Amino acid sequence: MKFIHCSDIHLDSPMESNLTAEQARERNTEICRTFSRMVDFAKAEGVQAILLAGDVFDTDRISATTARYILDTVAQASDICFLYIMGNHDEAHRAFSGQTLPDNLITFGADWGYRSFGNVTVAGIELTDRNCHSLYDNLQMDPDHLNIVMLHGQVSTQPGEELIALPLLKNKDVDYLALGHIHSYQQEKLDDRGNWCYCGCLEGRGFDECGEKGFVLLDVQPGKITSEFVPFA
Repeated sequence: MKFIHCSDIHLDSPMESNLTAEQARERNTEICRTFSRMVDFAKAEGVQAILLAGDVFDTDRISATTARYILDTVAQASDICFLYIMGNHDEAHRAFSGQTLPDNLITFGADWGYRSFGNVTVAGIELTDRNCHSLYDNLQMDPDHLNIVMLHGQVSTQPGEELIALPLLKNKDVDYLALGHIHSYQQEKLDDRGNWCYCGCLEGRGFDECGEKGFVLLDVQPGKITSEFVPFA
């Protein structure tokens, strides 16, 4: 069983500090196409689910064309489940306002949501000022399952708004902590059982985001999850 961990696409970012409005629109179209190419990759690889760990969109000013493009791309990949948490930039509820969401697009809110794929459980939650201290105690994972947890924020030693307290996630039966927010790939041990990972952004939007960009491909084998960074931009 395979999963893709992706985040920080930042669609409809203004990008006008160094680009004209026309160039920014062209750049946004290119990033949309990279998202579509990633979905095509997922189809070819037999990926079960794509984990969108926040900031698919950049602001609350999302064009109807961009929102429709994403929804159509998701709908056309009906065999893949898209699991989506909002990030600190996201306003997905506005981007998709008035739209019918495809059945294979699952959004997680401000309370823990869970989705099972056989013996693999994916949990996700949107980090808010209301839940940023309580979410750690409320997370319930089956120790006999392989467990993936999705969060969007900055890793920290203490909880807080937009902060992910790694010490409070230790010994919570997490095998892979799929994070969004940091735009470069980074992976380290969480505890004796699992790892935490920033997949980075799907594609850089400026010279402040140089280097390899892409996503993480997860391969679930009996009793373990292995991961591989896939340069893609």
